[in-house]
Amino acid sequence: PYTQLPNWSRTLLNNYLATLNCTYGTSYLTQIRNACSRFFLFLEFADISQPSEITHDIVKSFFIKDIHSSSKVKDRYNNEISHCLMYMADQGLI
Repeated sequence: PYTQLPNWSRTLLNNYLATLNCTYGTSYLTQIRNACSRFFLFLEFADISQPSEITHDIVKSFFIKDIHSSSKVKDRYNNEISHCLMYMADQGLI
């Protein structure tokens, strides 16, 4: 999903991941990138073109519609996306 992201979300995701480099290993960063990329692609399909357009309803809709092989995997992805959303909020983007 990462390769399909538009420039704005890829840049934002890269900036977020850069803040995590010191803490996490490469394989875990890949998992975080994949989780967040799924969310950003969902935004793209919802015609969201900048972070300020992300609403609570959009996030809620994603969390309801995003399907995974198990609840454990879904919880892990949701957790990673939540951290990315908190980063965006801390940056004043949402």
